Amino acid sequence: MRSKSGSITAQALRRLTRNDRGTVLPYFAVLTAALVGFAGLSVDVGRLVTTNTQAKSAADAAALAGATMLASAIRAPGADPNNPQPVIDAVRQAAQQGVSNRQTFATVGTGSTATTGGTVRIASIRLLTSLPELNGGSASASVDAYVTSDPWKAKFIEVTTDTMNQQNAFLPVVGTERTSGTRATAIAGYTQVVCNVPPLWICNPADTGGTSSGIFVPEDWRGKEARLKASGPGSAWAPGNFGLLDSPNGTGANAVAQMMATVAPNTCFKSEGANLRPGQASSVRTALNTRFDIYENPYFGSNADKSNPNYRPARNVIKGMKWDNNNCNGFTNVGMKFPQDSNLSTSRIGNGVWNCLTYWNANHAGVAAPSGCTNPSQKTRYEIYRYEIDNNLLTNLSSTENGAPQCYKGGASTINDSPDRRVLYFAMINCSQNQLNGNRDNVPVAAFGKAFLPEPVASTPGDEIIIEFIDVTRPGADDGVLHEIVQLYR
Repeated sequence: MRSKSGSITAQALRRLTRNDRGTVLPYFAVLTAALVGFAGLSVDVGRLVTTNTQAKSAADAAALAGATMLASAIRAPGADPNNPQPVIDAVRQAAQQGVSNRQTFATVGTGSTATTGGTVRIASIRLLTSLPELNGGSASASVDAYVTSDPWKAKFIEVTTDTMNQQNAFLPVVGTERTSGTRATAIAGYTQVVCNVPPLWICNPADTGGTSSGIFVPEDWRGKEARLKASGPGSAWAPGNFGLLDSPNGTGANAVAQMMATVAPNTCFKSEGANLRPGQASSVRTALNTRFDIYENPYFGSNADKSNPNYRPARNVIKGMKWDNNNCNGFTNVGMKFPQDSNLSTSRIGNGVWNCLTYWNANHAGVAAPSGCTNPSQKTRYEIYRYEIDNNLLTNLSSTENGAPQCYKGGASTINDSPDRRVLYFAMINCSQNQLNGNRDNVPVAAFGKAFLPEPVASTPGDEIIIEFIDVTRPGADDGVLHEIVQLYR
């Protein structure tokens, strides 16, 4: 109350200080602002997290699609390392259009055409030869040092999405930006693994030390022979040398014999890094010759070995030899084995020029030669070998050699083409590029190849293996030995 003089009395002041009507309003105002801020945080940040997740899913899918295309495009018929653009275009198309991921909240377009939601677009695609973490670096390190424009050297693909912006509805009330943006990056790559193949590797014939060294183009090599010679530690490695891969059974002579002779060795080898054991093994010759119905000591001369389906011969064993008296104790040369390339006597790598008609007339006199069997031949030896099988031309040869197995005792029903025993699978290593000179671990494989064995391995000179290149191995074909694993790395 005011006194007569107009001043507030002490009693009135005490009553005023005890009056709490309306004091909740300031607290409510502060709480309301906080609630609005939290609501804005939960709504706008939740939308941003959702957009980021959708961007990451799109980047992952695009990287996997691109890596899958990269793995297959470089092996497609007609793919040319001197013209990489078609492969690059195919990889980009797979990454950008092979999958379609949508986002919900980001704004697409500007002005009156702006819409919310739409397809996540890919802004950047880069090919990589490797990753820092595979070379002793950090998984978070930049990959800029590994960028390449050569798809034949690439094993990985990096994909980055467009930056996606969304309009914030509540966060500007508490002083944050009106627009938030996010994008995502993913890296995928592929690894090749071959299983149930002998532990064999050869120096890549395409590794000549040039700028395109190490790129094996099947069309350039198909039908050409190579003279493979084992080379021990310290030897000069060059096209035409071969060695052994480190297998679970070891590299002892008996273990190598078993692995080289058996139909489906219980081994797998990956392209990321092979362990090389190049020491020469004397058992390679006798092991490979079981494929020609030749069972020799040591290792394969017993009746048990001749009856073992794991060591069965090929269906077609024409080799220019006839067993004396059909008792498999010795043989004489008759007829003709496949002629070698015209330059193979002076070169380790052949030129693909050979006389088919001479071979045909020696072994199939009176039977019309297939088209292309001419001198020089327009067909590979492997094609003629398959023609003999497919047209039942293995018996009653004019040379008196029997082209069907005679010494194998495991039963005719076990002899088949799954796999074809005269097709040999192997890893190709860039010996010059990797400067090989002996045992080495984690050496990258340039390609997994396959070749035809046109003749048995002779003991002289030096147990050299003659092969005729067929192709590189491909997923879904080639007896199912190749498996391609595409996976995300980042």
